[in-house]
Amino acid sequence: MSGAYSAYWLEYQLASRLPIKLSGIKVSGVAKVVGCDYSAADVGKLRFNIISLDSSSKQVARLEEIAINHYLLSRKQSQNITEGAAPDLKPRIACNAVISFSAKLRAPYSFINPYGFDYEAWQLSRGTDASGYLLDYQVLSMDRSLSSWFNTLRQQGIARAAALPGRVGQITPALLFGESGYLNRDAWLDLQTTGTVHLLIVSGLHVSFLILLVMLLWRQLIRLEVLLFSPSFSYLMRLTPVVLLLACLLYSYMAGMGLAVQRSGLMLMVAILISFSRRHWSLFDTWLWVMWMVLIMNPMASLFVGFWFSFFAVGGLLLGNVGRIRSASAPFLGDALDVLYKPQWIVFLTLLPLLWLYQQPSSLFSLLVNIIAIPLLAFIILPLSIIGFISTNSYLLTVFDGLLEYLLTSLHQLSLLSSWLVFKPSGLWVFLLVPFVGIALFVKGFPFKNISLVLLGGIFFLPMQGSEDKLLVFDVGQGLSIYGRLSPLAESGDETTWLYDTGAKFRSGFSLGGAVVAKNILAITGNKLDLLFISHSDNDHAGGEEGLLQKIKVKQTVAGQPNNATHGNCHHLNNDWQSTKGLKWRVFNIMDLDLARVSDNDASCVVQIEMSGLRILMPGDIEKKTERALVEQFG
Repeated sequence: MSGAYSAYWLEYQLASRLPIKLSGIKVSGVAKVVGCDYSAADVGKLRFNIISLDSSSKQVARLEEIAINHYLLSRKQSQNITEGAAPDLKPRIACNAVISFSAKLRAPYSFINPYGFDYEAWQLSRGTDASGYLLDYQVLSMDRSLSSWFNTLRQQGIARAAALPGRVGQITPALLFGESGYLNRDAWLDLQTTGTVHLLIVSGLHVSFLILLVMLLWRQLIRLEVLLFSPSFSYLMRLTPVVLLLACLLYSYMAGMGLAVQRSGLMLMVAILISFSRRHWSLFDTWLWVMWMVLIMNPMASLFVGFWFSFFAVGGLLLGNVGRIRSASAPFLGDALDVLYKPQWIVFLTLLPLLWLYQQPSSLFSLLVNIIAIPLLAFIILPLSIIGFISTNSYLLTVFDGLLEYLLTSLHQLSLLSSWLVFKPSGLWVFLLVPFVGIALFVKGFPFKNISLVLLGGIFFLPMQGSEDKLLVFDVGQGLSIYGRLSPLAESGDETTWLYDTGAKFRSGFSLGGAVVAKNILAITGNKLDLLFISHSDNDHAGGEEGLLQKIKVKQTVAGQPNNATHGNCHHLNNDWQSTKGLKWRVFNIMDLDLARVSDNDASCVVQIEMSGLRILMPGDIEKKTERALVEQFG
């Protein structure tokens, strides 16, 4: 039955999607704004629930929900912001507004590369039938339904949290409402690199803490009722499971109902029901039933690494602590240290096979950081976030902001130690690793078993590099990015890697250089590039450089239009062959070329590389006139 339901669900979702052949179409109609994210200064990310569309096409008329960017500034105004000009922002569209609109739509898509995030599957799982940007709109009315009231309440909470000063206004929306867009991208990358990004994703820790707070408050009300009315009977006590379930549901909704929130919220609700019904039900049964419920709610959840990470981490904790009884004679300090590091050790080992399988960074360093960071979050940061959100006391917020600034600065320094990152060396090692993890979790006495220590230390010495030469053209949409790897030579013992162009960076701040190019390079070879060629300064070729450099160390950069001190000028090089760690390459420059007069395209750095007995010519965006000049000069 579950399989049949999943097939029906998928068929239903696919039926309303915009076909690829209609990508780029302009549509107009009436819609309700069911989601609005204004964490970026100049763009609003909206979700429209379609009411009607003015289209004769049946395929367009089937659209149900679309994701729309509402640009509050024109491109010219966006450029003026960097020059200090005061921006004249367009008015924002409020959530729950019913509007008539016109927009340009794009069919769901994804970048097809060896490694990376499946954006199309993510859109499908969210029920997004198309994406695009708003051309024009007019507000018709405001929806006043109960669901809209809850939506407005959540948006007001996010706005209040985001209005807090400094780092507090960046962290609090993520911790309490699951809105991470207010945190700047550099800090987000630092969290990813150090393996602590999960702390800003609302999960079991956050939900449990809020429910615990509700329980403490409700307990005081029960005591007050007993004291004032009846010492032998409490009506409020009977309502406890209902109150806790409602609180869990309300906070799960306020936190955005993400995958981790669904898992933790459902497990907590099942635990509440079992506890008050006084029935016996093992934690493992609860774990399985909750996994089934999450998949029934969204069968596409199984395609995403977050689903498996979330459930495997909890499953590992259940296995690692099965049959464990706390000894009353155990020293307090030893027991406290055990509670501090043992869960992190268990989760780290449990997730290692998944980290390698999904090409995610795994680091012994992240284990050490999390041992410190998780108690800080649970006992200091999360309580201060709640207090600061409620009271907005200026002195408290100043102290809290200083603490967050210090912690994020420390994380940035730690993120620079990216050589501690480990990536999947080969598929065989994943299957060899799984039994060792199982033994380490099942065998009594963990984590002091030698097998776990050998496993943890040994994986950092496994071979990572392949032996064959590799040439890849990354899918970065309209832009360009070509990657090459030359296998190690006998005399150097080290491979040579190079990249030609980095893809684009979008107005929303999303960088293909960091999200696509760097992710694939890290998964294939590591975090270093010997040569980076930037053909010219157009965004679709050079825009992703900043995002790339946040994850990849580049030894030498050659650019057709240098714009910083680390760039070597391609047009100042001669046309002779050069060698970098055994890699032969050269540039083609036209004699007497006046760079001040040529277009950006004709200023492209034309590079030729020789590897595996082949010569690869990369001309950038040069136009026909320049092509003819190069042929005349070099034949």
